[in-house]
Amino acid sequence: MALALSDGKPVGLLTYDALEVGKTLSECVDEIRLDMLVTEDTPLGRASQMFADSERYYFVVIMGNEFVGWLSYHDLYKLPFRLCLFAALLSIEERMLFVIQREAAVCFTRLPEGRKDAARKLYHVRGFKPDTPDDETPHLLVTCTNFIDKATMLQRSHWINGKRSRNHVLPVMK
Repeated sequence: MALALSDGKPVGLLTYDALEVGKTLSECVDEIRLDMLVTEDTPLGRASQMFADSERYYFVVIMGNEFVGWLSYHDLYKLPFRLCLFAALLSIEERMLFVIQREAAVCFTRLPEGRKDAARKLYHVRGFKPDTPDDETPHLLVTCTNFIDKATMLQRSHWINGKRSRNHVLPVMK
């Protein structure tokens, strides 16, 4: 892909698949339309949704009224975008843990036995000490679970399945 310029100003885009034998480069240029533009401060989540909502393979990136580059569908698989997704997942897991720790002992009972055993094993590897020989500290025990375990605990909780009593209020994160 290349930016086509006329008198130093962008007038269109030239892509490999638009090249045709017997035509001049100017005849192969695609004009830049508004539906092709994305600003440099567009959140990556929104940019990925734009690819899902259209058949576009790329978007022209602008800052103000200046061309600064383009974003292709394949850019979503590169390390910067993958790091953003990873950071978002870590944030979600942290928020799930915050909610679960409000009723850690009850939430932990909602896991299958195999997942409970894996968490207990990690609990001891991390050097946590139980309150009593047979009783791990629940709010620390749930930190030893993985993302899917936390999701399972929440899905099986009274907060999600509608069995909430008047005394149970979903905690607000501060």
